[in-house]
Amino acid sequence: MPEPRLTPLIPPARACATGSGITSAPSPAALPTIHARLPEAAWSYTIARIDRSGRLAERRLLHTLEWSAGTRLSVASRDDTAVVVRRDPEGAFAVIGGPRVKVPAGLRSRCEIRTGDPLLLAASRSADLLLIYPMPLVEQLLSETNQRFFPGELA
Repeated sequence: MPEPRLTPLIPPARACATGSGITSAPSPAALPTIHARLPEAAWSYTIARIDRSGRLAERRLLHTLEWSAGTRLSVASRDDTAVVVRRDPEGAFAVIGGPRVKVPAGLRSRCEIRTGDPLLLAASRSADLLLIYPMPLVEQLLSETNQRFFPGELA
């Protein structure tokens, strides 16, 4: 016995009425405006997680900064909210193999950074520094901008 044929379900073409009573297909949606390309950013960014030893492994940013294993660093906090890492020939810390940067336990505690926390890393080659921002601080900093772009839409 032959199998029954299945009829494809194809929705009817949409039409719209014109003044003459003749229908035609709707016009395509307008294309979005393309803005001019923004200038090259002075900063490079990424999101990384800190391991239980306080290490951050972010090869791309360390490469951007031209920091390799053994590069001496100073590591400090700014107002106990963000971590500032700078190249410093007299620095007490160094880039370790991998390459990785270690955030000391005392700074992690003061800046409320815990194992596995996502962090925003911002690198400036011209300033030769790496900034480490905990996400609650990033959210606080972006809150005003988000409300301006999406008034009344965000809780």
